[in-house]
Amino acid sequence: MRCVVFSAGWSVRVWNTATEYTFEAVYEDMAELIRLGAYKAGTNVEVDMATKVYPKLEAFLTQKKEERATLADGYAELEAIMAELGSGS
Repeated sequence: MRCVVFSAGWSVRVWNTATEYTFEAVYEDMAELIRLGAYKAGTNVEVDMATKVYPKLEAFLTQKKEERATLADGYAELEAIMAELGSGS
């Protein structure tokens, strides 16, 4: 799986180039079912990947006022999130 990360304003998109979707879009489409616990893991591979990466991307995008990070740090953190997704862990 090849993922491309790009920023549009305040939003960071992670795009799966193999199937042409964003994890954000997949997660948001199923968000209500996921929050209610009605989505059963294993039903849809794309949703499973999105539920794994979405909270990590949300955490990545949340920065407290006192936190500091370089651009290189940011890219390294995104790379770690995507590597974890790709490894299936």
